[in-house]
Amino acid sequence: MEQSLRTSIISLDFAPGELIDKRAVCARLGVSMFPVSEALARLAVEGLVEVLPQRGTRVTRIHLRAIREFMLIRQALEELVAATAALHLPPSGLDVLRSNLKAQEQAVARMDPSGFHNLDLDFHNTLVEALELPRIAAIIEVSRANIDRARRLLSSPRRHMATLIEHREVLYALEARDAEAARRAMKTHLEAVMEELERVSSQNPKIFTPE
Repeated sequence: MEQSLRTSIISLDFAPGELIDKRAVCARLGVSMFPVSEALARLAVEGLVEVLPQRGTRVTRIHLRAIREFMLIRQALEELVAATAALHLPPSGLDVLRSNLKAQEQAVARMDPSGFHNLDLDFHNTLVEALELPRIAAIIEVSRANIDRARRLLSSPRRHMATLIEHREVLYALEARDAEAARRAMKTHLEAVMEELERVSSQNPKIFTPE
């Protein structure tokens, strides 16, 4: 229930600023009002929805200030993970990343934004999973929820190709076992994402909250 609603919000099936029709959700999922209300209350704690007195529950607009903070958390952790992976990622982990990049190339070629997005997530997840860092993975996942909602707005063939190139640079550094190069490549990648978000936010004032 909660995961289904979270996925719908992050994937923009519910647009930022949209009021959620609880009855429609109940009918779609075949459940009563109570579990839907409980799930929405938990999502409100995550900052994905807000309860409006006498009006209902609305998907929050995207807070760029919060996104910047979450990206700082991701950047600090993922730069460290990339540097650590350069030194300790097993060959099997590198093989998974190589296969992932080939699949990314195919997703770009067939213009599959949803497939590319999932492969993008898998690329990053592989690093922490192969290093067996579950606590770091959990922190990154919490930081990613609101970021991923914003990143859906960046979906375009141009951004996908740029991401693919940035991921390749990370992999090259990992294959060379160069920790500093891996850290820099990850830093460049995440900074490029944030720069894109800054640009998109200025063009979509109805989706992003004012500063």
